[in-house]
Amino acid sequence: MEERTITNVLIVDDHKMFIDGVKLVLRKVADVNIVGEANNGYDAQSMIEKLQIDLVILDIHIPQISGTKLARIIKKEHPSVKILVVT
Repeated sequence: MEERTITNVLIVDDHKMFIDGVKLVLRKVADVNIVGEANNGYDAQSMIEKLQIDLVILDIHIPQISGTKLARIIKKEHPSVKILVVT
């Protein structure tokens, strides 16, 4: 039997409706685990440091740390983390 890999996802967006929509879709995917959500760059950065994240769904336009800057930080400090940028 093939072992399934679970993908731990963090959703980062300052619009709650967008986060809720993404969560609704991802909950239907068997191998995806939503481990957190953040509405600003500082909270997202803190969660990435503390949690085992495989994928960040990242809005470019977020408060405190821009999505572009946060993406650069993630790639430098956590190169194995994948980033899906949304606008």
